[in-house]
Amino acid sequence: MFSKMPMRMVGAVLHFSPKAEAVRDEIFRWVDTTVRILHASNPKLAAHVNKYKGMFLRFCGLYHMIEHFGDTHARSISIETASMVRKYLTSCRIKHAEAFYNLIMENEENDDMRNIADFILAHKLSDVSPRELQRGSSRLRKIDSRSIAFTATSMAALGWLKTLTSKQFNSNKWAVNPDVHRVFANRAADL
Repeated sequence: MFSKMPMRMVGAVLHFSPKAEAVRDEIFRWVDTTVRILHASNPKLAAHVNKYKGMFLRFCGLYHMIEHFGDTHARSISIETASMVRKYLTSCRIKHAEAFYNLIMENEENDDMRNIADFILAHKLSDVSPRELQRGSSRLRKIDSRSIAFTATSMAALGWLKTLTSKQFNSNKWAVNPDVHRVFANRAADL
């Protein structure tokens, strides 16, 4: 492909047309806003989306070179090319990234649930708090109390835990379902 490329195009600097620059500025604002929104809920997806500015520029260059392969002189990147790349990043690409990073997050939550369950079984606990969990597991020490509370809420939905009310506003404590120790006695013995 490069051998057929006109010599004047090799090493040429690509520029955006004024209308394509507006599309570039729009996608850059979209990236900044999306990263801000996702940062709290899915930091790995936010880090991925933060790379979309560079991806936008590279894909614009790639699409432009494909469209103007046989041209003998350099042209500005058109609004059509920039819009096509924007559509690709903000529809197809982001949907796939969301599915992938949500799956990773689910797997991490499942690992956290397994760590909490193992800790409860190993220590034969009747109730548990985020502080106890963080002391008992190196993985759980690395995450904040809010994430532990989120995972514990999932475990409550599965019947492992029941939320205990407290006088303190931000204090979390859960009662362990006594049946857990009976049903998983074999697993507790292996821990």
